[in-house]
Amino acid sequence: HRDLHSFPTRRSSDLTLPTPLYPLYERALYVAPVLLPVIFAVYAIAVIAGLLFFGHLSDEIGRKGVLFIGLALSALNAGVFLAAHSIAMLFVGRVISGFSAGVFTGTATATLVELARDESKSGAAMIAVAANTLGLGCGTLLSGFLAASVASPLRVPFAVDLALVALAAIALAYVPETVRARSRGAFAFQRLRVPKEIRAVFVPAAIA
Repeated sequence: HRDLHSFPTRRSSDLTLPTPLYPLYERALYVAPVLLPVIFAVYAIAVIAGLLFFGHLSDEIGRKGVLFIGLALSALNAGVFLAAHSIAMLFVGRVISGFSAGVFTGTATATLVELARDESKSGAAMIAVAANTLGLGCGTLLSGFLAASVASPLRVPFAVDLALVALAAIALAYVPETVRARSRGAFAFQRLRVPKEIRAVFVPAAIA
């Protein structure tokens, strides 16, 4: 339970890591200002696609398998940004990041809730929401601090991100599996709903 607390944070920090760097990309890659909102938008589309197409995957192959897939996509995203030398690579990186979020975040929340005792499930859901929110802030703070402090502001933040992904993967190896694999991963669209365990948390979080 405690080991998994860092996973939603780790995943969320990855989402906002590039945000303070976009003005640097704008100058280095001659990105037109009108393209920056589009780069943000493709991320959101990829998140929704990941949720809809792979939302049920962890029910079929187990939670940890999907979480490892999410971390692998996160590492791939960091690698793309490390090597980015064109606007196209920024788009690819954001699509991978969004897809990773769609695959990872819901599964991490479900795992936290399942690892908690029955009387603690609401608290576990609150921790997951708080960890995601904290992670969103930490990603911006981390990359902003590094960009202002190092000689390679468009490379070092993602090298640090890769190191954090590796640490998260090591921690995940020690987390118990909460779902027995039922098949090799049957395809099914995810029905949009709010799990009953987190409904009490969802409304105030959504309002905020």
